[in-house]
Amino acid sequence: NACSASKDALHAFLVGRSGPPAAPTLRVDAPVAVAGANRTLVDALARLEPYGAGHPQPRLRLVGARITRTRTVGEHHLRLSLLGQDGGRLEAIAFRSVATPLAAAIAEAQSLPSLQLAGRLVADRYRGGEACELQLDDIAVDR
Repeated sequence: NACSASKDALHAFLVGRSGPPAAPTLRVDAPVAVAGANRTLVDALARLEPYGAGHPQPRLRLVGARITRTRTVGEHHLRLSLLGQDGGRLEAIAFRSVATPLAAAIAEAQSLPSLQLAGRLVADRYRGGEACELQLDDIAVDR
């Protein structure tokens, strides 16, 4: 059909003109070592509130981390235990991530010695509020 052929030709033309799609980027506000991701930092970040549409909660880049344990929480979430090259320990949670590309990246990264993880550092209210955790957005190999 002529309409379908025109549509295919237009699509091919536009793809040829635009080039390959750009790699998605993730805005990160600051790097932090695992030992530095602690309740003191959570409290300091809380002083920046309120967060909202024009003022999002800071996203941190955790550097020099290794995954020591991964487990499923509920049906859809992954919890990670992290160990930093600096000896620091931290828990992370990846909400609604089971059976997603993020879960696949986490599985591949478990054997790697140094990772970067991006997310928001929050008080872990589940364990009495003294601990903190990283709400994980993404993971990458530390290069």
